[in-house]
Amino acid sequence: MTVTTSLLLFLFYAQLYDRSASHLAAAGSLAPENILALHGVTILSLFLAGIMFLAPKISSASPPEEMAEVLHSRPIANVNVVGGKTLGMALCGWCPLFLVAGAMCLGDHLVNWLFSFHGSISLEAFSTFVFMDALPALLLFSAIAVLLSTWVRIRVAGVLFGLVLVSAYWLWMSTMDAQLVPTLAMLSNYGNYESRVLPSPIDAAVLAQRVSIGVLTAGIVAIASGLYPRCDDRRFPTALIGLALLAGGSFGVYVAVAESASVVEQRRTWSAAHAAAPMAPEDCVDLEHIGGAVEIAPGEHLFVDLHLRLSPQDRRLPSAITFSLNPGMDIEDLRLNDNAASYSHDLGLLTVELPAELRETRMLTISLLARGIPDPAFAYLDSAIDWRTEPATNALSFLGRDGSIFDSRYVALMPSARWLPAPGPNVGRMSCSRDPFTLDLLVQVPPDWHVAGAGPANMPDGGREFRFRPDKPLSEVMLIASDFERLATSVANVELELLVSAGHMDELRLFEDSTPLILDGLADLLRDAEEAGLPYPYEGFSMVEVPSRLRSYRGGWRMDSVLATPGAVLIREDWLRAVASQRAHLMNLTAAEKTRLIDNYLRNDDTGGDPRQALAHSLFASQVGFAGQGAFALEFLFERLVNRLFLSAESDFSAHDFNDASKTAVLIRKTYLAEVGLDVSAGSYTTEVDDMVPTVWDRVLELPLSELDPETKPRQALEALRLKSYRMADLILDRLGREATATVLAEIRRQHVGQAIAEAEVSALARQIVGERWPDLAVWLHDEDLPGFVVSSAYVHLVENDQTGESRYITNFHVRNEEATPGFVEFTLRRRGAGGSVSYDSDPVRIGAESSVEVGLESFIEPNELFVEPYLALNRRPIYVGLDRGLTKLFAASEPFVGIRPSTWTPPEDEGLVVDDLDDGFGVMDGMTPGKSLDRFTGGRLSCLGCELDQGLPVYRPPGQGWTAALWRDGVDSRLNALSLVGKWLEWFVDDGPNPSAQDWSRQELPSAWGRYRRTVVRTPVGDGRRNAAFRAEIPVPGRWRLEYHHPDLAIKPPPRSTGAAATVGLSRRGLDVTGSYHMRLVAGATAVDIDLPSPIGPPGWKTLGDFPLAQGPATLVVTNRSTGKIVVADAIRWRLLEEPDDVLAN
Repeated sequence: MTVTTSLLLFLFYAQLYDRSASHLAAAGSLAPENILALHGVTILSLFLAGIMFLAPKISSASPPEEMAEVLHSRPIANVNVVGGKTLGMALCGWCPLFLVAGAMCLGDHLVNWLFSFHGSISLEAFSTFVFMDALPALLLFSAIAVLLSTWVRIRVAGVLFGLVLVSAYWLWMSTMDAQLVPTLAMLSNYGNYESRVLPSPIDAAVLAQRVSIGVLTAGIVAIASGLYPRCDDRRFPTALIGLALLAGGSFGVYVAVAESASVVEQRRTWSAAHAAAPMAPEDCVDLEHIGGAVEIAPGEHLFVDLHLRLSPQDRRLPSAITFSLNPGMDIEDLRLNDNAASYSHDLGLLTVELPAELRETRMLTISLLARGIPDPAFAYLDSAIDWRTEPATNALSFLGRDGSIFDSRYVALMPSARWLPAPGPNVGRMSCSRDPFTLDLLVQVPPDWHVAGAGPANMPDGGREFRFRPDKPLSEVMLIASDFERLATSVANVELELLVSAGHMDELRLFEDSTPLILDGLADLLRDAEEAGLPYPYEGFSMVEVPSRLRSYRGGWRMDSVLATPGAVLIREDWLRAVASQRAHLMNLTAAEKTRLIDNYLRNDDTGGDPRQALAHSLFASQVGFAGQGAFALEFLFERLVNRLFLSAESDFSAHDFNDASKTAVLIRKTYLAEVGLDVSAGSYTTEVDDMVPTVWDRVLELPLSELDPETKPRQALEALRLKSYRMADLILDRLGREATATVLAEIRRQHVGQAIAEAEVSALARQIVGERWPDLAVWLHDEDLPGFVVSSAYVHLVENDQTGESRYITNFHVRNEEATPGFVEFTLRRRGAGGSVSYDSDPVRIGAESSVEVGLESFIEPNELFVEPYLALNRRPIYVGLDRGLTKLFAASEPFVGIRPSTWTPPEDEGLVVDDLDDGFGVMDGMTPGKSLDRFTGGRLSCLGCELDQGLPVYRPPGQGWTAALWRDGVDSRLNALSLVGKWLEWFVDDGPNPSAQDWSRQELPSAWGRYRRTVVRTPVGDGRRNAAFRAEIPVPGRWRLEYHHPDLAIKPPPRSTGAAATVGLSRRGLDVTGSYHMRLVAGATAVDIDLPSPIGPPGWKTLGDFPLAQGPATLVVTNRSTGKIVVADAIRWRLLEEPDDVLAN
């Protein structure tokens, strides 16, 4: 069974990889060679569980009394008997595991025959897993099993205890810190994805731990020999030796584990020291220029000879300047303006003391000589999440782990490793604005090596020296060096180079015929940027292959992509691995089809490695910085603007999106979605504004962006930024247009290149160009208040022209902003029918504080739906207005108003007493007795472990929310069912576990629901009447009151935003949102009345439930979850007074 399960797991990932590699470059992580990194612990645990069944059979096959003659004729020591049993058990598990791993290693031809691609684990991974991991683990657990058999005489109990021990090992490994897995869990490669560019070496601590495991195993065998129920004069000495070996092995394991854990402790020490360093604005300096030489001796040392030119940020230089410099670099000499200087370099902090006479200078030069090997653990010291302390199953491992690489075969000097000194400490760097600087760096490498940095380098001596001297500033410096194969060309006056390992050149040659088309696409992007006034700032652009073990996300609070750097982009080898798997398929494609495949890979990349985004980053973000309160929000906003402007990109990468997630599950989701033709682009992966969870809105309403604390609450800050920045970027582009937006960006870059600019300067400069069309960024940045919009009824007029015969439709309505903050809306008219829908969209319209406008929209189709779409408001989602009141026919001479003009309209007072599902009078309860278990009334919440809550109720999640919800659109679900053979498992695995919406009340946003700003309903699947909702109202005066129940249209869906954002998934799954009859109970005082709302309910709107004589006081309508349909929906109730008390008595 263990053999079969392991091979099936390997084949499952092989077929999944075959299905996903054609449209997902990130599917390289699912390649068969990564099976041990993904599921090595599962395979090993299966074999460990298997050997537990062998222990009782071995112990029962040789009782002393049955072999008396043999044993007494030639006595054998107990240690030989127990050792033989242990070795025999271990070999019984290890031999088939050897064959299974060997099949995975040598099964390339089988995989190619089955799935038409090549894939198998490497010989290094096979050797490490079989000999370094599996063999010590099998010996250890075999010894434990034999020891258990000597203690536990009930053999079934011994087997069960052993299985529990293996299960505990498997679960423990899943929750163990990733840093400890190689030494504590005996899995060297778990989470370390296979790299053919640079295979991972065996760590010395791992070797020491495996030796200690051998000693520990020998100790357990000796103890078991001493306890073995057989006469042996050496039992007691053997047991004592076993105890000594057990202690020695345990101590060795402890030392090895402590060595692994020491990295985390060292980082904490560094972090504490850097957090205590001075970071006030007056302590900061501007780095103007870095020049000098760098010598890379791979695997031996890095030597830097640098000249740093600095200027004060304040009026004068501080008394001491603090830099971050990797602790692995030893300073040989440091001078100030060519004079000897006093400095200290400890814990990665370089502190340079300034004499009093130098503090008044406007320019300072520091000369530095340093040598060493940068410590990769120092990189990303300020990271909001440290993968080392996260569970080993965390998807962050997919994004790489090494902060830098300095190997004899490959060197990657990443900016955050601080191999170059950077002003300020390596944590809390938001306190000091980081201005771009100029660079002139000469890099020496071994012969036949190439270097990638800020674009292609000049090579003065034909290969050993590379000079990087970009003509525009850059914000960071990265160097990647190895014996690459280099391809180069020129595109739109930009030198383009591609550096890849020799092993992937065959894959690149498959694209020779499509190279002109690919280059044409890049040329179009560069020309568009130049025409927009944002020409590419560097002379060259480099694309370089990096091993999968290199970390691909930055540190800091945001943890965005490090793959896009000024003048260069890093291409993970997973991309090329995915291309390699399509070799047979690519040979049959045309050049245009290959180009579309590459474009597909770029669009679907969700790891931040799209080269086009690197180009966009170089256009603006690497040239201009931001300063002042909320600078991080401005940086986020303008990055979004540039991406939308040139790439139509709808997403931003952050490693936060991978934290606590299963990357395997993500890729499986995207594979199934792509196979049924649905969008799996990066924009559909990143959370969009319409899908923001309620807690994010709550956070935005509590604090302005400028007061967010991204350092201590990074994920919350990121979500709030996405919410407000996405909509502000949409507003700027929609209101200004692409040309004016590009003009503003170009002027900001022209006037402030290499500088940091504050919000006031941005707005002043933008208003000089576009006037009052520029939105108020100060309110967006510093104010948490939002507008709130209400809409009148709308009327459609048919205007006929007798002369031309043309017919036009004019829709008139009013919109009012009820809040003290101005805001923007756009309008969408839509004709929805069986054949699809047609939409008309307006430009953004500004509505002032507590003001109204009259709107007249013209269309050439008869609309039946109107959506008022706030850009950012208390409404949160589009406001739906039904257009089913019929047409008013007019002639051209009496044409109604078309356009936008001020209005005095105000919304009418509510007719009666309305209780909405968002009001305090609504709650959910068990049973039919209100006031006792009603959640809202008692202040409690429904039990919903780990799910998102909206005012105390779980947020409604359709089956497969965010991923497979789209699969339930008409006609798609049957295709999915035909493709998927995993049945209900897909609902669980693909949708991240159980769905609380499938069994209890949950809150859903619905455009046709009742509400002042937010339109929501509370819904539940039908049940037995024990899970109910209740609306409680305080009747102000006695009399006869009419009770009405609001029933929404569950089929209404908000339209996709005209800005190009991902369309919102349908709100209802076909066949599930069917309502039937409703069973309710009205409780008023001592009176209880049962009420039935029969099916069919009829058109959406208010439904009369009856007229009731009521006394003053509370009246509660309980809505049960019993129905003849499939769901029950609770939206709102309305009480209307029909007769005063005297009239009631008279009747």
